[in-house]
Amino acid sequence: MKKKLMIGLIAGTAVFAAVFGAAASLGTITDGTLGASNTTVAACDSGLNTSYTVAWDATDTQYEVATVTVSGIAAACDTRKLNVSIQSGVSTLSLPQTTINESATPGSETLTLTDDATRPTAAAVDGIHVAING
Repeated sequence: MKKKLMIGLIAGTAVFAAVFGAAASLGTITDGTLGASNTTVAACDSGLNTSYTVAWDATDTQYEVATVTVSGIAAACDTRKLNVSIQSGVSTLSLPQTTINESATPGSETLTLTDDATRPTAAAVDGIHVAING
């Protein structure tokens, strides 16, 4: 009985040491390795404005969101990725990601919703969410 207990303690200690050693090695991330870490990411902008225009859809006989404009974009965000989604009730419509081009449209990006079938009704819009990545 003591022999089984001793073998169990040795095996448990070995497993603990292996897991602890593996967890300790996750502190730094380098190319081609698995790791975990945290880094503070500075925002390129702290104040964006959103607006949208509506268009009449004769097929559905209702006003729908036609374009979404994000304005007040700082020049520091140039070449970053702009992600916009429209919250409408319990559903969210994510618009195609676009690259911010400050030289073409300083401080503003307008996204057009071309597919009439997926455009949310103007009355159901609860919010517009914006994220700038990269």
